[in-house]
This record gives sequence, structure tokens and C-alpha cells, in this order.
Amino acid sequence: MVPYKILYMLNMMHPPTTDGRHQIGAAQIMFPLLFVTIFSTYIALRLVYKTGFARKTKIGIIAFLAFSIFTFPVIYWTLMRSGAGIIFPRFVYIITAFLLAYAVYVFFIVLFHDIFYFYYALIKFVIVRFRKTKKNAPAYRTEKYILARNKLRSLIILSLAFVLTVIGIIQALVQPPLKTREISFAKTGDTEIIKIVHLSDIHANIILGDSWVEKIVKKVNEAGPDIVLITGDLADGPPVESARYIQPLKNLKAPVYFVVGNHEILWDKKGWLQEFEKLGIPVLNGTRAVKEIKGKKLLIAGLEDHGGGPWKFILPEAFNKLLENAPDNDFKILMYHRPEIFPDAAKAGYNLVLAGHTHNGQTFPINVFAELVTPYPVGFYYIDDSVLFTSPGAGFVGPPLRLFVPKEITILDVKIDKR
Repeated sequence: MVPYKILYMLNMMHPPTTDGRHQIGAAQIMFPLLFVTIFSTYIALRLVYKTGFARKTKIGIIAFLAFSIFTFPVIYWTLMRSGAGIIFPRFVYIITAFLLAYAVYVFFIVLFHDIFYFYYALIKFVIVRFRKTKKNAPAYRTEKYILARNKLRSLIILSLAFVLTVIGIIQALVQPPLKTREISFAKTGDTEIIKIVHLSDIHANIILGDSWVEKIVKKVNEAGPDIVLITGDLADGPPVESARYIQPLKNLKAPVYFVVGNHEILWDKKGWLQEFEKLGIPVLNGTRAVKEIKGKKLLIAGLEDHGGGPWKFILPEAFNKLLENAPDNDFKILMYHRPEIFPDAAKAGYNLVLAGHTHNGQTFPINVFAELVTPYPVGFYYIDDSVLFTSPGAGFVGPPLRLFVPKEITILDVKIDKR
């Protein structure tokens, strides 16, 4: 979601305070205000202009939507990360997050309505332009009729947005299911299956509460994996507030490895690294580990998220360095938060690359355009003998929406040669 990406960049302009929290800058306050102004103006023109609503009703609709889209980003993304450490009761975040989700769908529906209407009007204009005989507007299209039609349209939009929001919220708050996917690297008949649980983008936070990760851990343990690999964005909040949500990870029975995602960096990387150390979770950052499973040595390498920009020029070298002096017969796995590094990782010689970050667009209709953002939005991708798997994620970021975009806890049954 573009507003959050911009807010993320604005937040990063202000370094953490000594306790790991971030200072509030003027840009962090001005951006939400500017966005709300633009949003409210657009909604005013499309939802309440020439609708026949009473003046107080018009003001109420605009104020409600402005409040809905403004409040959550400010109290969650700005005040919670501030030096003052302002944290509200949980129900406040739940209500404001739900309101933001509703405002997002109002915006989407109005936008798609206007796009459709634009092309409809354009086609109609062309037809009328080349029609030999001109027709007058129907007599029933009086000002009263237009006001009533526009009012009905606005009510339909507001109602449809409510329905989609409720469905999207329910799908976001339902626990992610286990999904088994099979991938074969075997070249002989003498094979072994390594069961890997791939977790990504859980985003444990104050909205999901204390039991969310606990239930995920229970599912993972019941699946009985050989190893658990987590590719970032485990939590979404400051460690001082959100560390308690990931405590159940210490109950995982299989070996665990983790790489840092952009949200650990956004909130307080140093603080989160300390929490992972307390939980005994190894963090791979420019390092590798070798784990022998069922007689096969797995080389597991990882790097923390570096975003885009100049980092993309040094990552290929880092990937190669992680494989220095690695035996050829080891099965090589690279963990990295973003999937865009796949071509470089494949060139370096990794067999399996695990990534997340995309959420597969997280919610409809954003998921339709996910491939415009990354060529690897979800699922398996192949380059020569290398395979990438991009997780759709097990949680959500921002408004609690996963409309028609399923979450999952991925079980990878990886078939490899024994020798």
C-alpha cells in the first residue's frame, strides 16, 4: 500500500532514541494530514456532491472517512514509534484499524466506479459524435432524478464497501492454514524428503493479540517438520510492546533459523535482535549454518533485508561470499526477505531460495496488480536448477484485510538425492 511505503520512508528519516523508539518528525504528521485532505476531497466530490443528502449528512460522511483513514496511521505507525512511546489500549487499535479497512474499500470502489464511468462516457461520446441524428436527453432526467440517482449510488458504494470490509477482516483474522507443497531436486531414484516449514510475514501485533503466534506454533509442531525457516517480518511493533506476542516461538520443537525483514528494521532492529537472542532463535545475517538432516547436509545462508537502491549492486557479491568453500554435495538454501534477488541467488548456485514480503498483494484488488511490483509475487519460480518460493505470508500489515488472498503456513516437502 503506497501510503504506508511513503510513511515508512518518512519514519526512517528519524533515528531511534536510546530506548529503541523513533522520534516524531514534522513530515510524519504532515503526510497523513495531506493524504487525508486529498482523500476527503475526492470522496466529497464523488460521494456527497449533488446527491441530495442533507448538509449535516455530507459533513458527517466526509468527517467519518477522514477520521477512518487518518487515525490508525498516526496512533500506530507514528505515536507508537515515537520517543514518548504513546501506546493506547488494544481496543483502540482494533477499532481504528477496522475503520481504516472500511475507508480503503470505499476508496477502491469509488475509484473503480470512476474508471468504469470514464470509459463508459468516452464510448458514449464517440457514438453520439458520429451519430447522424442527435437525440435529446430523456425527459425523466430532471435534477430531482439525478440527485436521487447519485444518492442511491453513494449508498450502494458505502454498503458494498462495508460488506467487502467485513469479509476481508474475517479472512485476515482467521488463522493461516497449513499448506503442503512439493518440490523435487532429485536426479536419481535414491531420494529423501526433507520437510521444511517456511514462515514469513506473520506480523504479530497488538491487533492479533497474544494467542496468534501460539496457535501457529501448535500447528507447526503438529506438522512435525525437520526444520523451520522464517524469512522476516515476524512482528509488527516496538519490542517493548510486541515482544510478548512472539514468546511462543521458544516452544517450536524443530530447529529454527530467521532472517531480518524490513519491519524489524522499521521498528527497532537492535531491540528485536535482542529478543530473538533471548528466545534462542539463530539470526542469519551474512552468515550460514550447516544442518544435517536425514543424512543430508543442508547449507542454510541468510541476509537481512536491504530494500532496493544501491544495495542491489552489492548483494550478488554477498550471496557468492556465503557459498565460499561450501561442499558441492550440500543442498544450498538462501533465506532473504524479498524475492527480487532470485536471479542473483540462482547465478550464485543456491538450490532453494525462500522469500516473502509481497503478501501476494494482501487483499483484492491490490493482488491483481502484484506482478507490477515484483515478478515473483507468490509461489514457485525457476531459473535453471534453482527454485524460488515466495510465501503469501501468514499475517497482514496495515489494515486487517486479506480479501480473496489466502494466508498460509507453508510445508515444503523437498525431495533430494541421498548422495
